[in-house]
Amino acid sequence: MHRLSSLRITESLVGRFAGYRARILELTAQVLTHPYWETLEGPDRVAARTALKHVHDTVGPDA
Repeated sequence: MHRLSSLRITESLVGRFAGYRARILELTAQVLTHPYWETLEGPDRVAARTALKHVHDTVGPDA
């Protein structure tokens, strides 16, 4: 049995997920190529990207 058919995933749902994935890739490209990153060098750029990657890891009212 095909794995997706056992999960009852419809063509409509597959299409929606494909759209979400395309949007995520588009937004990722916008973030990664934003001119802000050119204002940072070396370790500062790495630290900023790492902080951005983990911005939602904290628990609290702003998370």
